[in-house]
Amino acid sequence: VKKRSGFLLRIDPEYDYNLEMVEKIKNSNIKNLNLRTIGEDEHSFSNPRVNMMVDLRGKSFEDYIASFNSKQRNTINKSYRSGLVTKRYSKTNNDFEKELDIFYKLTQIMAKRQNITHRPKEYFKRLFESFDDVVLYQVGDDEEVLASCIVLGYNKKSFYAYSASSNSKRNLNP
Repeated sequence: VKKRSGFLLRIDPEYDYNLEMVEKIKNSNIKNLNLRTIGEDEHSFSNPRVNMMVDLRGKSFEDYIASFNSKQRNTINKSYRSGLVTKRYSKTNNDFEKELDIFYKLTQIMAKRQNITHRPKEYFKRLFESFDDVVLYQVGDDEEVLASCIVLGYNKKSFYAYSASSNSKRNLNP
């Protein structure tokens, strides 16, 4: 962690919950271990405790969307029918700092609406500095950005890590 200037070590394996494994870890002699799991306040976690994995290999957007029920497809497609546009930014874009500011403002709005805490802006800056394959997506119309998310690429996987949305035009499902 020190060698790579790490600021967080998060072990979050993509496995089903296993009480026996949790007990083994709790009873281990690992120093400075802070294990939080089922049974604790879900708001005390820095990230959601659940992972959803979707294998997209060999699937088109249409194939993937077809696997949803009609209500889910309608919700997703409503944003397209409403004329919302998705833009993609990386840390090498000239206006990236401005776009990260927009993401952070949406994070503050969303956290207040959901009555949850959020990470400081510096955390998100370090996140972009720490990964080579990290992208900021923004969805909006001609007037404003309505939603934004961060997607990390690592080890042949993409992780939809953080998202936030405004209180404006929520009926458009950005």
